[in-house]
Amino acid sequence: MNTEVLWPDLDEAEHRVLVMQKKLHRWAVADPGRRFDDLANLVYDPAFLVVAWNRLRVNKGARTAGVDGVAPRSEPPRVQCTASCPDSGCCWGLMRR
Repeated sequence: MNTEVLWPDLDEAEHRVLVMQKKLHRWAVADPGRRFDDLANLVYDPAFLVVAWNRLRVNKGARTAGVDGVAPRSEPPRVQCTASCPDSGCCWGLMRR
């Protein structure tokens, strides 16, 4: 299990996410009936999490605390390896506060 995954900086993460978005778009246009069954790996990919957290953090609503009483701007996301996955070795999930 690879728990020592390096987290990309925001610029690298945005580039990796954009490349994947373009690739998925090309595939969807080329085959409109195509099903994308395994998107969970993208959701838990560190680059996607970095981009998602940044978008959430800079959002106007980030100043308001959620149901857990913590405003997104006040702390970085915490993730952990939640299970062993056959492809990547580790399934990443957000930790609860």
